[in-house]
This record gives sequence, structure tokens and C-alpha cells, in this order.
Amino acid sequence: MARKIESGLDNGVIPQQVNVNTKALLKDLLERYKNEVTIHKKHSAAEAYRINFWLRHALANQPISSIKSSDIAKWREELVKLGRSPNTLRLELAVLSNLFTVAANEWGYEDLTNPTTKVKLPRLPSGR
Repeated sequence: MARKIESGLDNGVIPQQVNVNTKALLKDLLERYKNEVTIHKKHSAAEAYRINFWLRHALANQPISSIKSSDIAKWREELVKLGRSPNTLRLELAVLSNLFTVAANEWGYEDLTNPTTKVKLPRLPSGR
């Protein structure tokens, strides 16, 4: 790839900027998030547990840039059918949402959009 870019420069062609981060898998960013962000949180053990849950899901093997809100909505519906509580879903979704935010703002994934922002959260039961 480097030679191709050099050849283009030699011929006066300016290459388009390539975002090398687009092929990073969700599992790679989850591990990085756990090691760099989660360890500094008050409830790091609980969040690490949620990250490990995400690491076991099929979405973890997808490139981060290919994950869409429809993928997240499908995940939500799968877990609702399995009887996962609305609050648990919200907490697990919050981890993923913050990961996308950190990746876009701090890790150089500027073109990354957060698909979790378009997903409807499950309703919490009324009262305590």
C-alpha cells in the first residue's frame, strides 16, 4: 500500500486519505476500553463483567465501522426474548455507547458514528 501511495505521489496524484481504523473489530476496542477506561471507574468490576458479556456476542467479531443501529436493536430484541431486565439492557448498552464516544473523541476514530443513540431503550418498570 505504501508503494502505491508513493507511486501516486510520483505521478502527481494526491491519494485520498485512508482511515486505517475502519477495520478494527469491536472486540479489539472493547479490550482497549476495558484496559484504558474501565479500570479507572468506581464500579470497574461490574463494567468489566458487562464488557466480557459483549465480547462473547457475535457483534464483537464485526468491524466497528460496520455496526449499525439495526444490529443493536436486534441485539436488544434477542435479550428481551431471553428475559433480560430492562435495567440490565440499559447498563450493557451504556457501556457500548460510551465505547463509541471514547473511540470517536479520543482514539482517532473521528468518522465513527454511535449507533446506540438511535436505538430505543427498554422501558423501566414504574416505581422502585
